[in-house]
Amino acid sequence: MKKPFRIKLTIIVSIIFYLIVKLDAVWSRALTTRWNSIIFLTGILLCIVLVVLFLYSFAKLFLDSNFKRRKSYLPIIIIPVIFFDASFDPLNIDLDRIYGKIQYKAYYEGSMSGATFTLREKNRFEIYYTSAPFSRNYWRGEYKQDGDTLYLEYNGIDPFFNTGKKALLINGRGVVLSKPDNTFDKFPRPFFWEVKLSN
Repeated sequence: MKKPFRIKLTIIVSIIFYLIVKLDAVWSRALTTRWNSIIFLTGILLCIVLVVLFLYSFAKLFLDSNFKRRKSYLPIIIIPVIFFDASFDPLNIDLDRIYGKIQYKAYYEGSMSGATFTLREKNRFEIYYTSAPFSRNYWRGEYKQDGDTLYLEYNGIDPFFNTGKKALLINGRGVVLSKPDNTFDKFPRPFFWEVKLSN
Protein backbone atom coordinates (compact mmCIF):
# COMPACT_ATOMS: atom_id res chain seq x y z
CA MET A 1 0.00 0.00 0.00
CA LYS A 2 1.34 3.40 -0.89
CA LYS A 3 2.27 5.79 1.88
CA PRO A 4 -0.02 8.85 2.25
CA PHE A 5 1.39 12.14 0.95
CA ARG A 6 1.67 13.49 4.51
CA ILE A 7 4.00 10.67 5.52
CA LYS A 8 6.14 10.99 2.36
CA LEU A 9 6.38 14.74 2.95
CA THR A 10 7.39 14.17 6.58
CA ILE A 11 10.20 11.79 5.58
CA ILE A 12 11.54 14.02 2.78
CA VAL A 13 11.41 17.25 4.80
CA SER A 14 12.96 15.52 7.83
CA ILE A 15 15.91 14.22 5.79
CA ILE A 16 16.61 17.61 4.17
CA PHE A 17 16.28 19.44 7.51
CA TYR A 18 18.56 16.89 9.20
CA LEU A 19 21.28 17.29 6.55
CA ILE A 20 21.10 21.11 6.66
CA VAL A 21 21.57 21.12 10.44
CA LYS A 22 24.19 18.39 10.65
CA LEU A 23 26.38 19.66 7.80
CA ASP A 24 26.14 23.33 8.78
CA ALA A 25 29.81 23.48 9.79
CA VAL A 26 30.83 22.46 6.25
CA TRP A 27 28.37 24.12 3.89
CA SER A 28 28.35 27.45 5.75
CA ARG A 29 32.08 27.81 5.01
CA ALA A 30 32.00 26.44 1.47
CA LEU A 31 29.14 28.54 0.07
CA THR A 32 28.82 32.25 -0.66
CA THR A 33 26.97 34.68 1.60
CA ARG A 34 23.86 34.61 -0.61
CA TRP A 35 23.60 30.81 -0.55
CA ASN A 36 24.30 30.78 3.19
CA SER A 37 21.29 33.01 3.77
CA ILE A 38 19.09 30.98 1.39
CA ILE A 39 19.92 27.65 3.05
CA PHE A 40 19.57 29.14 6.53
CA LEU A 41 16.09 30.47 5.68
CA THR A 42 15.23 27.14 4.03
CA GLY A 43 16.12 25.40 7.29
CA ILE A 44 13.78 27.70 9.21
CA LEU A 45 10.99 27.09 6.69
CA LEU A 46 11.45 23.32 6.91
CA CYS A 47 11.38 23.55 10.69
CA ILE A 48 8.00 25.33 10.49
CA VAL A 49 6.70 22.68 8.04
CA LEU A 50 7.73 19.90 10.43
CA VAL A 51 6.01 21.61 13.37
CA VAL A 52 2.81 21.98 11.32
CA LEU A 53 2.96 18.33 10.21
CA PHE A 54 3.45 17.20 13.79
CA LEU A 55 0.53 19.26 15.12
CA TYR A 56 -1.70 18.13 12.27
CA SER A 57 -0.82 14.46 12.81
CA PHE A 58 -1.27 14.82 16.55
CA ALA A 59 -4.72 16.36 16.06
CA LYS A 60 -5.74 13.57 13.69
CA LEU A 61 -4.79 11.06 16.36
CA PHE A 62 -7.81 12.18 18.37
CA LEU A 63 -10.18 13.37 15.65
CA ASP A 64 -9.81 10.75 12.90
CA SER A 65 -11.06 7.25 13.61
CA ASN A 66 -9.04 5.90 10.64
CA PHE A 67 -5.79 7.11 12.15
CA LYS A 68 -5.04 3.88 14.00
CA ARG A 69 -2.81 2.29 11.37
CA ARG A 70 0.84 1.98 12.40
CA LYS A 71 2.27 4.04 9.58
CA SER A 72 -0.02 6.93 10.51
CA TYR A 73 2.05 7.38 13.66
CA LEU A 74 5.29 7.94 11.70
CA PRO A 75 5.16 11.78 11.68
CA ILE A 76 4.46 11.85 15.43
CA ILE A 77 7.52 9.66 16.04
CA ILE A 78 9.94 10.93 13.38
CA ILE A 79 9.61 14.69 13.92
CA PRO A 80 10.42 14.81 17.68
CA VAL A 81 13.34 12.42 17.11
CA ILE A 82 14.71 14.67 14.32
CA PHE A 83 14.43 17.80 16.46
CA PHE A 84 16.01 16.08 19.46
CA ASP A 85 18.88 14.63 17.46
CA ALA A 86 19.47 17.91 15.61
CA SER A 87 20.29 19.58 18.92
CA PHE A 88 23.35 17.32 19.27
CA ASP A 89 26.29 16.54 17.00
CA PRO A 90 26.67 12.77 16.63
CA LEU A 91 28.53 13.30 13.35
CA ASN A 92 31.22 15.09 15.38
CA ILE A 93 32.67 16.96 12.40
CA ASP A 94 36.27 17.81 13.25
CA LEU A 95 36.80 21.31 11.83
CA ASP A 96 40.40 21.33 13.06
CA ARG A 97 41.12 18.26 10.95
CA ILE A 98 39.48 19.79 7.87
CA TYR A 99 40.75 23.37 8.12
CA GLY A 100 43.71 23.11 10.52
CA LYS A 101 44.06 23.69 14.26
CA ILE A 102 43.40 27.17 15.62
CA GLN A 103 46.57 29.07 16.46
CA TYR A 104 45.18 32.55 17.07
CA LYS A 105 41.72 33.99 17.61
CA ALA A 106 40.29 37.48 18.01
CA TYR A 107 36.73 38.78 18.29
CA TYR A 108 34.60 41.78 17.41
CA GLU A 109 31.26 42.39 19.14
CA GLY A 110 28.74 44.99 18.02
CA SER A 111 25.23 45.77 19.19
CA MET A 112 23.63 43.60 16.47
CA SER A 113 26.65 41.94 14.88
CA GLY A 114 29.74 39.97 15.72
CA ALA A 115 32.83 38.63 13.99
CA THR A 116 35.72 36.27 14.57
CA PHE A 117 39.21 36.41 13.07
CA THR A 118 40.99 33.04 13.18
CA LEU A 119 44.46 31.92 12.15
CA ARG A 120 44.86 28.19 11.56
CA GLU A 121 47.64 25.77 10.73
CA LYS A 122 49.13 25.71 7.23
CA ASN A 123 48.89 29.51 7.06
CA ARG A 124 45.12 29.58 6.68
CA PHE A 125 42.85 32.31 7.99
CA GLU A 126 39.11 32.63 8.46
CA ILE A 127 36.78 35.54 9.17
CA TYR A 128 33.25 34.76 10.33
CA TYR A 129 30.72 37.60 10.50
CA THR A 130 27.11 37.52 11.68
CA SER A 131 24.48 40.24 11.73
CA ALA A 132 20.76 40.35 12.44
CA PRO A 133 18.56 38.74 11.53
CA PHE A 134 19.80 35.92 9.25
CA SER A 135 23.09 37.07 7.73
CA ARG A 136 26.15 34.85 8.08
CA ASN A 137 29.34 35.45 6.14
CA TYR A 138 32.63 33.56 5.84
CA TRP A 139 35.88 34.78 4.32
CA ARG A 140 38.62 32.21 4.01
CA GLY A 141 42.07 32.17 2.49
CA GLU A 142 45.80 31.88 3.12
CA TYR A 143 48.23 34.33 4.66
CA LYS A 144 51.94 35.09 4.81
CA GLN A 145 53.43 36.66 7.91
CA ASP A 146 56.29 39.14 8.07
CA GLY A 147 56.86 40.22 11.66
CA ASP A 148 53.58 41.62 12.91
CA THR A 149 52.14 42.05 9.40
CA LEU A 150 49.87 39.53 7.70
CA TYR A 151 49.38 39.44 3.93
CA LEU A 152 45.96 37.99 3.24
CA GLU A 153 45.01 36.12 0.07
CA TYR A 154 41.24 35.59 -0.02
CA ASN A 155 39.85 32.48 -1.73
CA GLY A 156 38.00 33.86 -4.75
CA ILE A 157 36.10 36.57 -2.88
CA ASP A 158 36.51 40.26 -2.11
CA PRO A 159 38.17 41.22 1.19
CA PHE A 160 36.22 41.69 4.41
CA PHE A 161 33.94 44.77 4.35
CA ASN A 162 35.79 47.84 3.06
CA THR A 163 39.23 46.53 4.02
CA GLY A 164 42.39 45.59 2.17
CA LYS A 165 44.61 42.53 2.07
CA LYS A 166 46.88 43.31 5.00
CA ALA A 167 46.47 42.98 8.75
CA LEU A 168 48.50 43.96 11.80
CA LEU A 169 48.85 41.72 14.83
CA ILE A 170 49.14 43.99 17.87
CA ASN A 171 50.57 41.75 20.56
CA GLY A 172 48.27 41.34 23.51
CA ARG A 173 45.51 43.46 21.96
CA GLY A 174 44.17 42.17 18.66
CA VAL A 175 44.06 42.53 14.88
CA VAL A 176 43.87 45.63 12.70
CA LEU A 177 42.70 45.24 9.10
CA SER A 178 44.11 47.63 6.52
CA LYS A 179 42.17 50.14 4.43
CA PRO A 180 41.22 49.14 0.85
CA ASP A 181 44.54 50.64 -0.35
CA ASN A 182 46.40 48.37 2.13
CA THR A 183 47.50 51.24 4.38
CA PHE A 184 46.89 51.74 8.10
CA ASP A 185 45.98 54.68 10.28
CA LYS A 186 48.83 56.39 12.11
CA PHE A 187 47.55 55.05 15.42
CA PRO A 188 45.81 51.79 14.51
CA ARG A 189 43.13 50.46 16.85
CA PRO A 190 42.21 46.76 16.76
CA PHE A 191 38.92 45.81 15.14
CA PHE A 192 39.23 42.26 16.44
CA TRP A 193 40.25 41.91 20.08
CA GLU A 194 42.59 39.13 21.12
CA VAL A 195 41.44 36.04 22.97
CA LYS A 196 43.76 33.84 25.02
CA LEU A 197 43.44 30.24 23.83
CA SER A 198 43.55 27.44 26.39
CA ASN A 199 46.07 24.67 25.78
